[in-house]
Amino acid sequence: MTGLLERINTGRHASPIELSGSELAKDALRGRNHDDSLILCAVSDVSDADAIDEMFVTYIHCFHGTQFISDLGVPHLYAVPVSETGNPLTSSELRSAM
Repeated sequence: MTGLLERINTGRHASPIELSGSELAKDALRGRNHDDSLILCAVSDVSDADAIDEMFVTYIHCFHGTQFISDLGVPHLYAVPVSETGNPLTSSELRSAM
């Protein structure tokens, strides 16, 4: 915490936060048209961890309000971008996949 306060007080930039899970999916979907490419995600209505544990996978095409919407129109509360092998993606991996 002290390091962050020092950055604020001195004007130095904090390191960028690495997004993951549903936050990464929201960020990737922000500002995109619904017709853009789909994002393969493990989805759940419980949590990001549950999405990975259960590994129910679908394509997500948008985030609307509080829900991720699949290509079939099904809403989900959590969507974790995953690779074709089911591994959660990092932000750099997701950017290169899009």
